[in-house]
Amino acid sequence: MSDTQKNTISKLLKEKGKTKRELAVFLDIHENGINRLIGNSKISMERLEQIAHFLDMDMKILFDKIYPKPKFESPEDDSDSDQLHVRDKSYGDVEEIILLLAEIIRGQKRIKELEEKNSEKLLEMMNLMMKSF
Repeated sequence: MSDTQKNTISKLLKEKGKTKRELAVFLDIHENGINRLIGNSKISMERLEQIAHFLDMDMKILFDKIYPKPKFESPEDDSDSDQLHVRDKSYGDVEEIILLLAEIIRGQKRIKELEEKNSEKLLEMMNLMMKSF
């Protein structure tokens, strides 16, 4: 993330009356790691989802605040009409993809939880069977 994006999370924390220390506790990371985490340009969607949950925000809103959409404008000089300039354009498809990725991550977490739960039950059953021999 850029410094602007890092500052966005800091600003959101302040608006919500929360601290980086509280976020660190919530994310179960060392307090010193918070600046590194929110300054990381490759912050995971899972972490963003956790931060959104901590801030009691919709993931899409947090994502839009951290990664503002570029806007497109028509070129000033018509001679370069093929050139794309920044101004105003909707990114509905990208937003939908982001939300779908967040859903996939939630689904993967749930699958992992179920696998862990079922493996524990399987081990219990195997131990019971071994005791009966």
